[in-house]
Formats: sequence, structure tokens, C-alpha cells
Amino acid sequence: MKIPLVDLKANYLSIKEKIDSAISNVINDTAFIGGKYVQKFEEEFAAKIKAKYCVFCSSGTSALQLAYLAHHIENKGIITTSNTFIATAEAAESLASEGVECFVDVNENGLINIDLLEQKLWDSSRFVVVPVHLYGQVVDVDLIKSKYNVEIIEDAAQAHFARYKDGSYVGSKDTTCFSFFPGKNLGGFGDSGALVTNNEDIYKYAKMYRDHGRKSKFESEIVGSNLRGDGIQAAILSVKLQHILEWNEKRKTIAKKYNEYLKDIKEIKTPVYDGNFVYHLYVIQELTSRRDELKKHLEDSGISCGIHYPVPIHKQKAFNWASESNLPITEMLASQILSLPIYPELLNEQIEYICEKVREFYV
Repeated sequence: MKIPLVDLKANYLSIKEKIDSAISNVINDTAFIGGKYVQKFEEEFAAKIKAKYCVFCSSGTSALQLAYLAHHIENKGIITTSNTFIATAEAAESLASEGVECFVDVNENGLINIDLLEQKLWDSSRFVVVPVHLYGQVVDVDLIKSKYNVEIIEDAAQAHFARYKDGSYVGSKDTTCFSFFPGKNLGGFGDSGALVTNNEDIYKYAKMYRDHGRKSKFESEIVGSNLRGDGIQAAILSVKLQHILEWNEKRKTIAKKYNEYLKDIKEIKTPVYDGNFVYHLYVIQELTSRRDELKKHLEDSGISCGIHYPVPIHKQKAFNWASESNLPITEMLASQILSLPIYPELLNEQIEYICEKVREFYV
């Protein structure tokens, strides 16, 4: 049995006619950059999240850049975590006067350790905290704000329509950045992203900056850039937006099944199950220093696996200034984590096969 880590073709085939029609409409209208399909998706996405504004752009990294610029981090530094995709820190490094001021360690689930922020936030006005809703889990941003009264930009690249503890959607509170990379819960057919916010000034600045700083076709009010999103991606995402909540529920069901089937294997730790999480990735922890062997065993059995992420940002050459950061939990997790296949179309017989092969490794 061959099981991919994510099956984009199966997802496409489930809504093929709608997708093909949406792409055809954009081509027939020649609405390739910006235009009515982008505006339509922006309005739909913001409304579904229950945020006031959405700025559609060229990638999740672009969304982070726009957020950092609109929050004027050139006069500040950001505090974030190291066990995430490099874009979270990369988008700030060339902007902030202090660069990425510091990384903080995470808790055992890979989310920012809120208690450790106290050591870094000696002046909350000098920093923006960037919590990452890793793997579709959700950071308690309300707790961060109540404890530290600090500005927050949320990285929700992996948390489309996950919910906070109060039941509201991620993105409905603060400036929040999303990626629509094809493998995401809500993914396009190429790169695109979005910034959502309730702040009109943030919205206006980001919208202007993404389009060369223009207020009209040939008048630029600020020095901006070209971070625009295209009509085909927006139209595809409008179709997929109709299905995202259903797909997320299927991911939750799969995560619950995994947890049940794997619960008796003492050599691994399964992720916390929480109905507010959306399980972009299903990540186990291998506790006996045999992660790479387990990965090979599964791959030899036809099961694709991933490691998200094998090298924390502070250990990347590009961030060598941070290499001595004291992040023991981050580094421990990097040696233990293993992502198993998860996508809405994953069948129960495939889940059972994967779990059988995990169990077989430890017999």
C-alpha cells in the first residue's frame, strides 16, 4: 500500500468541476492580477473568520512581511519560536532594527512557552510577539495579552479556521497571517497568502504596500513592493472555502483515530486532541531515539512521512547569530518529531495500516 503524506490530487478530484469552472471564469475574464476574484475572496475569507479586513497577497511570507511593515517593527524587534518554518523569522530579519530580537523556547506540544516571555518582555513597547499556531494547534493569545499587554501578530499559516478557547476563529482578534501553499488545509494551486486584521490603518497600509505603494495607477504614496495575489489562486480558494470546515472536521476525526490506535505504544507520544485544533499535520514524538529508524521502516512500507522541522531556525546558518540560544525543548523535539499522513481523503483502512506498521516496528 502506498500512502502519501498529503494527497493533493484526491482533494482536487473531489471538487474538480467547481475548480475547473472557477479557473475558466478567470481566464475568460482575463482577471489575472488583483481584480474581482481577489476582492471576492478577500471579502469571503474575512467574513467567514469574522474579521473586518483581508489583504490577499502573493504568499504566506508576503503576508508576514506586510504585517511586520504595517506594525512598524523597523523600530522594534520580534519574539517568536524557532521550531517553525523559517519564514516566520525571515520576514522580520531585514526589517527590524534589532532583527529578530530573540527566540523563546516552547512547551512540550511545540507552542510558545508563555511563561518564558516574562524573561524577554522587559519593555513590552519594544517588541511584537509572534506566536505560531503550529501544526494547527492554537496558542492562548488572550493569556499573552492579559499577562504582558504586548502587541501580537499571529502566524496562522497552519491553522485555517482553528478556534481559540472562546470558540472564535483564529484571525478574528489580532493581525494574523495565513499561507495558502498547496499543502495547507486551505491551499491553492501555487503560492498565495493573506493578512487579516480588524485595524483599518493596518489594512490600508498593507493593501497599499503590496501594490507598489500606490493610491492610484501611477501615483505611489509610499515605497512599496509587488506582493499582489493573482485571480486564479483567489478563485480556487473561494471554491475551497466552501468546504474547509467539512475538511477540518475530517482531519479531527483522523487525528482522534490515530490517537486511539496508537495510545498503547509507550515508545511514542501522540499529539493532544483538542476539538479547536485543525491538524494541518499529525505529529508524533518518538521517545527512544529511534525516530529516523521508524521513519525508514514506514517509508519502506510505502508510507510517506515528514519531519516538521528537522533543523530549528536558530540552528540554521542564516541565523548563526542565534546559534547559542538556550532552547532545550525545541532541540529535543527536533530529534523526536515525525509527521504521519493526514488529509481529508485519508481512508480508515489506510490509517489502520499506518498504525499497524508503527506497532510492528516496536514488536
